[in-house]
Amino acid sequence: AALRISPAICVVFLAAIFLFTHPFSYDGRLQIADVLFSNTLGFLILLNIAVIMSVPHRRWGQNLILVILWLALILTFSRAGLFAAIAFVWIRIGLIRGALIVLALAAVGLIILTQNPIIQRLLVLQDIRETGGSGRVWLWTTLINNMWNSPSSWLFGFGLGSVHFPPQPWRDGIEKGHSLYFDTLYAYGLAGVTLLASVLPMTWRRLARIP
Repeated sequence: AALRISPAICVVFLAAIFLFTHPFSYDGRLQIADVLFSNTLGFLILLNIAVIMSVPHRRWGQNLILVILWLALILTFSRAGLFAAIAFVWIRIGLIRGALIVLALAAVGLIILTQNPIIQRLLVLQDIRETGGSGRVWLWTTLINNMWNSPSSWLFGFGLGSVHFPPQPWRDGIEKGHSLYFDTLYAYGLAGVTLLASVLPMTWRRLARIP
């Protein structure tokens, strides 16, 4: 029962973000400043989408909540969250049917939206070529180098909140690794990555089997 009301709680939570905080980052992505970044918020929203999509006979109120959650997920502009959402929907509707839908949508998108700056941002290879993945290549390389210089960190990491780069004249401060896996590795080491790698597949399988 508690799981069933989780999407409604999430919508109330999102409403509170819009009413009592500044809901968008400097680049226009939905987040809670210094609490929940866009990628984390995107995964939280997606989990609630999975819960409500598992309901066999949804009422109009539940469908309204579902629409709100999908809009909120899109507003995060989280590549990881959006790709995970696509994977989840793909599992729900079947691989072959999903492949046909993805190919059709991809063809339409390439024809109509390729020049859209938001779509260009979602094209990861272009992002990597032009900006090093919005600085991700430099950031991930720096994190790995830090771990090489402290071999014991590979086991249990540096601890929660250890990703911290103070502001510089050419960039803002950095408090996250821009990757769930790099964040986990840096904070909790291989122990944390192993736990994450074991929990995520079980969670997705369980959600996909909910009737």
